[in-house]
Amino acid sequence: MSSKGLQNISAGDTSLCLMGEGVNALYYLGYDATSLATHHSFELVCYLLTRRIFPSENELKQYQQRLISLSEIPAELASLVKTFPKTADPMDILRTSVSYLGILQPEKDTHDHYFIVDQLIALMPRIIGLWRGVKISQDDSLALAACKACCDTTINDAMISAMNASLILYAEHEFNASTFAARVTSATLSDIYSAICSAIGTLRGPLHGGANREALKLIKEFETVESVEEGIHAKLKKGEKLMGFGHRVYKTSDPRSIYLKQLLEKDFQCEQLKVAMQIEATILKEKNIISNVDFYTAVLYDQMSIPENLFVSIFVMGRITGWLAHILEQRADNRLIRPDANYIGEEPRPLEW
Repeated sequence: MSSKGLQNISAGDTSLCLMGEGVNALYYLGYDATSLATHHSFELVCYLLTRRIFPSENELKQYQQRLISLSEIPAELASLVKTFPKTADPMDILRTSVSYLGILQPEKDTHDHYFIVDQLIALMPRIIGLWRGVKISQDDSLALAACKACCDTTINDAMISAMNASLILYAEHEFNASTFAARVTSATLSDIYSAICSAIGTLRGPLHGGANREALKLIKEFETVESVEEGIHAKLKKGEKLMGFGHRVYKTSDPRSIYLKQLLEKDFQCEQLKVAMQIEATILKEKNIISNVDFYTAVLYDQMSIPENLFVSIFVMGRITGWLAHILEQRADNRLIRPDANYIGEEPRPLEW
């Protein structure tokens, strides 16, 4: 018996993330993700997930300084990034950069894997910034670095806070497709760089990482709140797939979506948000399908003047922390991941001639 897409199949154990329990909350190592997004920095969440302990204030300060010390892009990589065409897909920029880092400083048995882990976290926004010709200070926080790398407008405190929250809410999400790809690669005892390249390549697919871009296209189809209900009804009647809605695990609510909607209502009130909320209400009423994190992330990033082609690379800047945490967890209790296949082909038969 097989399950298409491995739906409802447990593919292994993790202590990093709990989701879909009780009131559909999301927890990182037992700590509520939305509370972390409200009260703490993305750097704290990076430490929490990769070290598996909640840092003291002093430990966090030391970790922040460590990330700063690792935030300079190696000269050979910087030279390469500057040659990449501006028309390239940002996901290709990140994937190729990670792969090249693996050439410049290959992981060895004696290597401090936390050097690789922390450097990758520190470099993601800076690689995109360098490619786009944006100057990012060495001591900028990860959220500010992401804003500078991606926002085509003057940055304010509300935007930095919103970016910090979105990075935290994207940081970890159990055995999603890209995380599972990273674990499969890691389970072969491959290096960290290869596992991260697997994850980036998987996230690049539109069914995983591209939903927020498609959600924004949907929202922008409607100029007024009044036009939404009829338009959405017509789309649903035609059987169109509407991105930004539905989830394999969350059935009654996605806590990340709720959080981001509230953040938008507080700091980014606009007509586009009203349209988005009407779309959400209409789909919930007609199909009883909830919005997921990608829906309101699309509105948030658009209001922050972030080009659509950079949406998924911000996803990488947040989710790389979860990928790395899962790679370390897989290594700590490893077994090659090799599932069976349900054969549906021809029965054994003789050769034709």
